[in-house]
Amino acid sequence: MCLTVHESGIYRICGAYSKVTDKELSQSVCNILLNGKPAAQFDTRGTGGHTAEVTATEVKLEKGFYTLELSHTKPGIDVQWVGINRS
Repeated sequence: MCLTVHESGIYRICGAYSKVTDKELSQSVCNILLNGKPAAQFDTRGTGGHTAEVTATEVKLEKGFYTLELSHTKPGIDVQWVGINRS
């Protein structure tokens, strides 16, 4: 996904995800990468299939173009959306 930041500043990375599993002890992690570098992550042991909406972190972004990617290092999370909003 391509992202254009029109103004430098502090931005919130947020999103929604779910995880259905019988093994609530098993952790799943999905890293959020901006231009190939880790910016935030979603992690959970389970949501019972319910959607969890979270603010992962705040990041300082300069004006410019970014590529947003998801990297599932411990699979199991179903990411429904990721958003970046100015703080």
